[in-house]
Amino acid sequence: MPAGNLLSILAPTRRRLLLTLKRRGEQRTEELAAALEISVSAVRQQMLTLSAEGLVARREVAGGRGRPKLVCRLTPAGERLFPSDDAGFSLVLLGEIARNAGDHLEAAIDRWASERVAAISARSAGLHAGAALRAFLAGAEDEGYLVELREGLEQQACAVSIYSCPILRVARALPRVCVAHAAIIATAARVEAVQQRASLLDGSPACEFLVAPPRLA
Repeated sequence: MPAGNLLSILAPTRRRLLLTLKRRGEQRTEELAAALEISVSAVRQQMLTLSAEGLVARREVAGGRGRPKLVCRLTPAGERLFPSDDAGFSLVLLGEIARNAGDHLEAAIDRWASERVAAISARSAGLHAGAALRAFLAGAEDEGYLVELREGLEQQACAVSIYSCPILRVARALPRVCVAHAAIIATAARVEAVQQRASLLDGSPACEFLVAPPRLA
């Protein structure tokens, strides 16, 4: 069974724990318990099972008085639960290059982005800006992205964070893919442009895009 499908069939609490670790990185059991609104003992039990399955690594750190604090993170096997479609994207690029001999890779990426923009515009017709962006992000998760929308920031802005990108390895070789992502998100949010404030390529836990007003309704 593909790794991404395995994540979808895990028990809800275990799936939420893995998603939280993917979004936030290494966490103490107390932090995980607060995020999921469950007891610390319940988190410790789940972590014991996930550790035995090789999906989570645990370590103890001194926490002052009392028992040591348990800190958890995803293992490489846990990271692989989040799907990747590098091969499919690479085939799209190769197909574009084959049909347009002599074109540069950047032009092929721009055409891919233009097609995504056109598709988003067609699907979101009739929706207000907030609903259109949320619908786009829901569709992105179906494609293997792990995304989060944070609203209520300064000056009525919001932020889109991508914690898991199914075409990350392609983006490492072709950074213009990140430029294309920014253009696609801007179209979905119905703004002229978005500001990329962090990138997985630089070692950040997520690619983060700041979306300025118009305010999401």
